[in-house]
Amino acid sequence: MFTLTKDHIEYVKQVCKTAASRHANQAFECVLIECDSTRNEVKLTGGDGIVEIVRVLSADVETDFSIAVNAVKFMQSVDACKSPTVILKDQLIVKHGRRQFKIQTVSAEAYPAYPKSVDDHKIDGVTPSNLIDTIKAVSFAAAKNDVRHMLNGVFIGGHAVATNGHRMCVIDLGLSKSAIVSIEAVNKIPLDISGTVFLSDNVMSIIDESYEFKCKLIDGKYIGYERAIPQSSINNVSVDRADFIDAIKAAQINAPDSGNVIFHFCDESTIRSRSGRNEDAKIGFDCETSADFEMSFNSSYLIDALRVVKSESVELLFTDSQMYFREGGILNVISMCRI
Repeated sequence: MFTLTKDHIEYVKQVCKTAASRHANQAFECVLIECDSTRNEVKLTGGDGIVEIVRVLSADVETDFSIAVNAVKFMQSVDACKSPTVILKDQLIVKHGRRQFKIQTVSAEAYPAYPKSVDDHKIDGVTPSNLIDTIKAVSFAAAKNDVRHMLNGVFIGGHAVATNGHRMCVIDLGLSKSAIVSIEAVNKIPLDISGTVFLSDNVMSIIDESYEFKCKLIDGKYIGYERAIPQSSINNVSVDRADFIDAIKAAQINAPDSGNVIFHFCDESTIRSRSGRNEDAKIGFDCETSADFEMSFNSSYLIDALRVVKSESVELLFTDSQMYFREGGILNVISMCRI
């Protein structure tokens, strides 16, 4: 038996949310509870086969035991009791005051062990929070369910890079070892991470005394993204970021399902879209341009990239087939599309 305090509840939720909601192996839908009465610690482990989170909580533990229980039911029961006592009999009991929940358990031995990483390489020169912030900042540009599986993740190494082959976001990172973190893992990485970062050939780990985050890495070689980084431009356009985003959104009302629109940069610049159902839109916006020219781009890609920018004014640079812009150490590249 042990008692959870209000301070523990968010940690319990964090671990439980990492468990799979639906999985062929139902054990992945559970959270593993390991109690140590000698240390007065409760160790919670949750994962879905790709990501695993371990939290060690200080609590008054009366008896050693290890058991697995459905993560959703355990989380909901703990949340409903606010400051519950957890008891193990023939079932797991979560209770507080006149509230009591009985939950079926699974043997701890049935809980799937996360694969052990080999030859962990400690990553120096970057804090976990900086690494995670950088990974999340570029992740919007990654592919979703692409047959080129390495594009369904974020490359980390000298740069953090995400691309789906049509757009790309690059941020300086400076790691001495490289890896590819899957988008599924990126979406489940908590923000309040501290500790030491380790990379092996198959696992990225962030570990401190009371916390572990682990995620499987994508096996494969990332594409040669350096070749897609523009070296020079032939035209440049300066726009007000907020006004430009607003104009793009307006043009999307009559844009085709692809989201592709035509940008005409001139003294009276416009964005044109046509849905193919005899419906079209022509949206004007202000800008300063070095030339009169026209190019087409995916409107959603451009909005996603502009949201990463913090400055009010953005300088867009153009090659024959690309638009790109930089802010600080962030580079966004978007390929031209055909209408």
